[in-house]
Amino acid sequence: IFIGSENGQVIAFNEETGEVNWQVDVDGEVLTAPATDSNYVIVHTNSGMLVALDQETGETKWTISTEVPNLTLRGNSTPVTASGGVFWGTANGRLAAAIVERGQLIWQQPVGTPKGATEIDRLVDVDSSPVVLGGTLFTIGYNGQLIAIDLRSANPIWKRNYSSANDIATDGSRIFVITEKDHVVAVDARSGTELWENSKLEYRQLTAPVIVDNYLVVGDTLGYLHW
Repeated sequence: IFIGSENGQVIAFNEETGEVNWQVDVDGEVLTAPATDSNYVIVHTNSGMLVALDQETGETKWTISTEVPNLTLRGNSTPVTASGGVFWGTANGRLAAAIVERGQLIWQQPVGTPKGATEIDRLVDVDSSPVVLGGTLFTIGYNGQLIAIDLRSANPIWKRNYSSANDIATDGSRIFVITEKDHVVAVDARSGTELWENSKLEYRQLTAPVIVDNYLVVGDTLGYLHW
């Protein structure tokens, strides 16, 4: 079992006994869950580093650095692996992709473009974890867009003007988004067409949505769960 910590450490536990197999320091806090692929543990730190560690020893295998603006949201995108690649959002408003085996950055796709006069206006973090459906990858950015990207070509299939720092959810045909105003939105995964919007929980600081049976469930800052 692999976890990251706010102390800039990655720790591997024995699943059966709970004993620590190894513990290593990385550059920056690890605020999101690690990903595992090809005997690597891949972590994304708040200093803009994507680090691959050996699952058995914790040895650093490769590191990719991305730009971090002076002011960012507290949080990071959880890396996702698929088809030999690793995909993650960056603090400078992009979705990045790299080859897992070599740690080679292969493309970066803009999700949001900084606009405005102040640092706060120019926040464009992509803190949402990418979602992969078949050959399409979906993600969303703060002050950015909800975007669908073809995994083979890295070209956008469609873009829609939604802004969010939360993870998105999917049932296979629809994408569910919590916007920056805490509206709950359902979008058709193929076309990006909005199917419905619920604004009754506006500004209640909702959590990322989770699908439970045929319900979409969100929590709010007051401790309530909404189905």
